[in-house]
Amino acid sequence: MSLLSVKELCFSYGKTPFLDNISFDINEGEFVSVLGANGSGKSTLFSLMNGAKRPDSGTVSYKGRNISSIRTKERAKEIAAVFQNTECKFPFTCFEIAEMGLFPHKPRTEPEDIDLIKGIMERTDTLQFADKLITELSGGESQRVLLARALVQRPSLLLLDEAMSGFDIAARIKMTALLKELTRTSGMSVVLIRHDIEAAFMESDRILALKNGALLYNGAPDDLMSEKFFSDIYSVRAETENGRFYITGTD
Repeated sequence: MSLLSVKELCFSYGKTPFLDNISFDINEGEFVSVLGANGSGKSTLFSLMNGAKRPDSGTVSYKGRNISSIRTKERAKEIAAVFQNTECKFPFTCFEIAEMGLFPHKPRTEPEDIDLIKGIMERTDTLQFADKLITELSGGESQRVLLARALVQRPSLLLLDEAMSGFDIAARIKMTALLKELTRTSGMSVVLIRHDIEAAFMESDRILALKNGALLYNGAPDDLMSEKFFSDIYSVRAETENGRFYITGTD
């Protein structure tokens, strides 16, 4: 079932066209990777998907409603986003940061919410930081706290813009496994912008690939892995064999 629908989306910065006629659906319980070279339009697309920007033409619909018509607080009950290298300059404790995920749903934390917050912090390996100030953490550690906040928000759609780029490999594997489990058990949909192409092909249900503001590919990883894909999206030569790819040069 479609959760979010993008139809004929166009967007410009001033007089400069940036996204051109993009259409796709995100289904409930999907784990979708968005690929593309720098400047291809991935982050701008995310800003349109979560309602932070408005398109020049076309629509973004969430559960059948134009996302621009959904008030910010109401959107926050359904959609959470975590961005790359988000810096928290205010000295909140990590528990307080995670607790903020509840704010769209209720004005204050109830006693029964504490176990929910601690449980999510434990699953994201951030409970150990609960009493520490987020300003005292490393970049990767603070990104995990922001992910915990997003999960406390209990979204139906989670958008991650390179949000795991600061994780070490063990944390990335563990967090990816947690997110994929949540797509299966809760029906939450996860859409990730990522530069780790190999992980995207191994872990995704579906891949969206952009080039110069256009959506060139939309499909299952097994269907997309080809020499043409890597040439079209990244301007590199690649050999593909048995579900693996090997970069051999540039076009």
